[in-house]
Amino acid sequence: MYKIIYFNLALILLPNFCHGQSGCHALFGFQQSETTLTVNFADSTISSTPIASWLWDFGDGHSLTNHNPHHTYAHSGTYEVCLTVHNNHGCNSTYCRAVTVSTIQPECHALFGFQQSDTTLTVNFADSTISSTPITSWLWDFGDGHGSTTYNPHHTYAHAGTYEVCLTVHNNHGCSSTYCHPVTVSTIQPECHVLFGFQQSDTTFTVNFADSTISSTPITSWLWDFGDGHSSTNHNPHHTYSHAGTYVVCLTVHNNHGCSSTYCHAVTIHATAHECIALFTSHYDSKSNQMRFFNTSSYTTDHTQYLWNFGDGHSSTSENPNHTYSHTGIYTVCLFISDEITGCNSHICTEVEIDHVWHAMVANKDQFVLSRSKANEVTEPESYIEFGNFPNPFISNTTIPYELKSDSHLNIEMYDLSGRLIHQIFKGDQSKGSHTWVLSGDYLIDKMYILKIVINDKIYHKKLLVAK
Repeated sequence: MYKIIYFNLALILLPNFCHGQSGCHALFGFQQSETTLTVNFADSTISSTPIASWLWDFGDGHSLTNHNPHHTYAHSGTYEVCLTVHNNHGCNSTYCRAVTVSTIQPECHALFGFQQSDTTLTVNFADSTISSTPITSWLWDFGDGHGSTTYNPHHTYAHAGTYEVCLTVHNNHGCSSTYCHPVTVSTIQPECHVLFGFQQSDTTFTVNFADSTISSTPITSWLWDFGDGHSSTNHNPHHTYSHAGTYVVCLTVHNNHGCSSTYCHAVTIHATAHECIALFTSHYDSKSNQMRFFNTSSYTTDHTQYLWNFGDGHSSTSENPNHTYSHTGIYTVCLFISDEITGCNSHICTEVEIDHVWHAMVANKDQFVLSRSKANEVTEPESYIEFGNFPNPFISNTTIPYELKSDSHLNIEMYDLSGRLIHQIFKGDQSKGSHTWVLSGDYLIDKMYILKIVINDKIYHKKLLVAK
């Protein structure tokens, strides 16, 4: 059993390396921290003998001699970073590349709850802001010409009425957010305190809400705002959300003595449907000279989508496909299943051996499931290019050979699953013939990547997975 590691490091197109010489060729990759201006560098130098020393120049006046250093820049921007290496046979090599350090912009979302005192016109406010980094300042506007910079203030109004209250927050990375909500201050001493609980269904996006309001007299009305544009006036409603996510749910109640109270709470909806498990079997059909693949996955539905990767550069979206291999060998066959309705995803890969008389058998019975990983479907290249990588998934390295049937213009880029460009691997003209590069996964982080290949204005995509 293996687990998937998705990676967020720039891919490096390796040049030809002459074997049989005591040579070395400096190379490195890098990755910026998600929340700081710190960049982690990883040496990927090729050398016929061990490297004896490293010298990193980070392009901002600082340097280090560590093997795989990390460096924090004072400002965002693009820096020319150089690595110089020496091996123990006297070879030295320097490699430089531009490293762009992005500005970190954490998210924040201002929210607050409130409750009027039982005996006065005083309202207690409670900040419930959602922020990826600590909040450093609060500015409350109580809607009556007064304000406060306190975290959880209380304010006494001069008169009953409805006031537009706004909270503006700032976090320690420059994010600011403002949230406004009408607050009704009642002349009748409140005798109710609204509260509610909730629980999500085990298999759907349905949430059961339970009113737990405290009131000295009976509650006469309930108004639920589910945070997705829907509402209910039921006592204990249940509501089905269309998507997983976090919603701010508010309940407003009134009792038969004119008391009103509102309570808001962030409710997170999880994709907790049954865990689907990708499985399949295969059988060689001697009459058709094809491998027949049979999907045996569990907890699939009519909405489940299938993607087969036959390990030879070909794929299929059929549930039970047939495939003809053109050469003998051992192929890693992967089945990817996904269901947008249940939110379930699972992968499985198995080695299949095609022998010289076109029979097939499973060469490795230790199957590994790669679950909860969404990726775009592989687009099959046209006939003038053969593009693949072996093995896929891979543990430490994968070789990516391809053959151009004619002189072509190529642009090869690496993206993560959010669509963010990670690295431009190659851009330029290449001649007709065979080409190869090697990708190292030794220092890659837990992410799946999409390889985008543009050949003469035609676009193809391919998934790259690391399984350890």
